[in-house]
Amino acid sequence: MQGPPGSGNTTTSQSILEANSLYNSSVLACAPSNVASDSLAVLCIDKELPVTRFGRSVSSRYVDQLLPYAPEQRKEKEMARQGTPAPGGDAWKKHLRVALAGSVAVEPRVLVGTCSSAGTEGVMIELQSHFLLIDEAAQASEPECLIPINQLTPEGRFLLCGDQRQLPPTCTNHEYQELW
Repeated sequence: MQGPPGSGNTTTSQSILEANSLYNSSVLACAPSNVASDSLAVLCIDKELPVTRFGRSVSSRYVDQLLPYAPEQRKEKEMARQGTPAPGGDAWKKHLRVALAGSVAVEPRVLVGTCSSAGTEGVMIELQSHFLLIDEAAQASEPECLIPINQLTPEGRFLLCGDQRQLPPTCTNHEYQELW
């Protein structure tokens, strides 16, 4: 997809997720940044898709809209209100897995988060998806894209979306940067 900002690239991604959520028990949607993930999650929520926003960081721009759909943030806020420190290490990973799995078990979901948080041990390990969409994929490095791809079932499919001219590709090799 190519088009200037505001031309509907992310809305098209949301429509693709909506169509795939009708035929797949779980759909995974990722982006390289929290802001892009949150933007996609908000569009899905606006279309009344059953969304779960995973990962520990929800951008402040969308925090009020996304908090009901982010079980990890809800639990952290609840613990902060009670004055209970968040556990670290394996206890925290287990806690997050239980919070997320409980949310997803209610109904099929569109799981939305960053590419890197898709591989967080203890969070996504039991939630393999049949379809993956990576929005703003031109901004993600190849290894970063492989993290959510690894969460697909063996018969799963994936789609990389993003306008390489709107947001130029991430390139860490100095010799190739001048090509863009």
